[in-house]
Amino acid sequence: MESGKSWGLALACVAIPSLLAAVPAAPADDDESAGGPVTRIEAIAIAEEISGGRALRAEWEDVDGPPVYEVLIRMSDGSLEELEIDVATGTLVVTEPEDCCTD
Repeated sequence: MESGKSWGLALACVAIPSLLAAVPAAPADDDESAGGPVTRIEAIAIAEEISGGRALRAEWEDVDGPPVYEVLIRMSDGSLEELEIDVATGTLVVTEPEDCCTD
């Protein structure tokens, strides 16, 4: 019986990595470098440094002009601000107060 447990463990060690390798890659929108020199992680760091707040989320946006990361920031007073960070340059494009929490 002990031998059967060994084979089961050995099979799991071989099968699990194979299954993980078959998982498809995340869409480009979720990639850290989704199309510009500034990554999502860098945009979050830039927005937090500029605002002094803490990022709640960052989303790629390229509908109304050049591509930006919209970074939602919770300020120290609890208010929410949305900072748009230019994907190409890493500079602040615009800051807008958020009226309510979405998500």
